[in-house]
Amino acid sequence: EELNGIKQRFPDEKTYQDALAGTGISEKELIGKITRGMAIEELIKEHVVQEVTVSAEETRTFYDQNAAMFQQAEQVQARHILIKVESDATEEVKTEARTKIEAIQQKAADGEDFAQLASENSEGPSRAKGGDLGYFSRGQMVKPFEDACFALQTGEISGVVETQFGFHVIKVTDRKPASVIAYESAQPQIEERLKQEKSRRKIREYVDGLRAKADIQRN
Repeated sequence: EELNGIKQRFPDEKTYQDALAGTGISEKELIGKITRGMAIEELIKEHVVQEVTVSAEETRTFYDQNAAMFQQAEQVQARHILIKVESDATEEVKTEARTKIEAIQQKAADGEDFAQLASENSEGPSRAKGGDLGYFSRGQMVKPFEDACFALQTGEISGVVETQFGFHVIKVTDRKPASVIAYESAQPQIEERLKQEKSRRKIREYVDGLRAKADIQRN
């Protein structure tokens, strides 16, 4: 199964065989490496990972001591319609693009379905989703676009917004105020994180112990 998973990363058998030849090992040797790796993984699970536990007190302490990690910034959800303009476009091309986006903006302002307008007119990758960009916070979008989004109320449609990508019309569809993720929601992720950290330390200790006991001889 592991070998098949590796093969599936390649478009065809020949590409896989060429890549294998490039590494200088045979498939038999690859299977040997996979088998050895899986044996080591099972050994580590049996002797180290299964013994690792994280208490509720530990997860609570982590939550309290890392409060900043659980602050959730204000977010907006928005749709947009983009008419692209290249950075080296002529004034004539820019004027044509602006005229086009202004006509679309007017349709949106007059009550036409924004998602439909985006699907039919937008030149951005979100076109297939009716212009939906999902939720985002400050710092994730270019500044003129971000400023326009966070200035809009839910359901409000912007005027024409110009960015390095071209001209946009934006509609904010939802907002989430800044908040703090509750401990109960964060606890499973904290537990998993602490368990991974403990496991890494235990694995290092286990391997160091094996090395200390090993009788290594050099010929």
